[in-house]
Amino acid sequence: MKIHFENWVNAQNAEFVFKETALLFELKLNESCYQSILVTADENIRIKRVMDRDGRTYREVKEIIDKQMPEVDKVKLADFVIQNNTDLESLKEFTHQVLDELNPNSAIEKKEYFSILISNCVAVEKNKR
Repeated sequence: MKIHFENWVNAQNAEFVFKETALLFELKLNESCYQSILVTADENIRIKRVMDRDGRTYREVKEIIDKQMPEVDKVKLADFVIQNNTDLESLKEFTHQVLDELNPNSAIEKKEYFSILISNCVAVEKNKR
C-alpha cells in the first residue's frame, strides 16, 4: 500500500496531495512525514458531529474516543493545530493561514514529505516534483 501511494503521489502535479489515515500519530505514520497539522474541536463538539454523521449514540462515540490517543497528546505532536469549534468559514480561514505557511517557497520545499491531520483522518504529503 505504501509503495502504491508513493507512486500515486509522484504522478500528481499538485503541490499537496491528501491521503486518508485514521490514526496518524497512533500508528506513528507521522514519522515518515515532515510536518503535521491537527484540526480538532472540543470533545463535546466532536462527539455531536460523529453522532449526527454516523447515527451513533453518545456512549458508542465516547467509547471510540476513549480508545484513541488523547487529543492533548495529539496537540503536542502536531506542528500546527487548527481549532474547528465554530463555523466552516472560520475553519477555511484558519486552514488557509496554515497552508500559506506551508507554501512552496518556504523551507518545506527542501523536504520530501509533510503530513496534515484533519479531524483525525486525513494526511497530506508534499508532492515530489
